Amino acid sequence: MDKTIREQSDGGSAPMTSRLASAAHEAINEAAVRAAPLETQIRTKAVVNATEQVEHSLDQLQSFVKERPLTAAGIAFAAGMIATVLLRR
Repeated sequence: MDKTIREQSDGGSAPMTSRLASAAHEAINEAAVRAAPLETQIRTKAVVNATEQVEHSLDQLQSFVKERPLTAAGIAFAAGMIATVLLRR
């Protein structure tokens, strides 16, 4: 009971370290296995949300173009001119 840390670690630390490392690896692997379905679920929801947002934005754009076709054409022309100037540089 009076052994110091140095005396306790002599000769027997490698097996203990290996066991602790092995247990840590097993715990991490188990956590990864359990987290995989959750990751898939979160990614699926993110894709669905992004798709809905894109569809909503496209609907708004279509409505704008139908309501103001000349304004939309002017904006498209201006955007094309700006892109041309920027790409020529």
